[in-house]
Amino acid sequence: MEAAEVLAGCGLFTAASARVRAHLAEHASFIELQGGQALFEPGDAADCFYIVADGRLRAEVADGRATVEVGCKDSVGEIGAFSGEPRTTAAYAIRDSVLLRVSVRDLLTAVREEPEALLAITSLIVRRLRDSPVRDRLRGARSLRIIAV
Repeated sequence: MEAAEVLAGCGLFTAASARVRAHLAEHASFIELQGGQALFEPGDAADCFYIVADGRLRAEVADGRATVEVGCKDSVGEIGAFSGEPRTTAAYAIRDSVLLRVSVRDLLTAVREEPEALLAITSLIVRRLRDSPVRDRLRGARSLRIIAV
């Protein structure tokens, strides 16, 4: 599988031009994980994100109560990568998997001349945050009230 093909199939890059995808494909690298192997843990540096080329991952919040499965052509780790803060989730391979690693530095270089691509990526990330199971759990926590007796 070619990096350009993986990028073209990923929702993060549907609005990106062929030039942006070509730049990223040139600089991205494939990594392999065995089933059960950790991709990253909470606290790890978040200078890149990944696209699943083959396989399946599970991303989970540190307490393990909120999990999301990530399949082919889906991305994982992009929220932490764009925030510039250490990772707050863990990601593990459910089965043997091949991922495309994209550095934030390479992405920013690629979109510098095409800000509309960065806007599309940001829009998708915001939608994911809005629809996140973690957000739903936090919303429920906000509705709790403490009453002194």
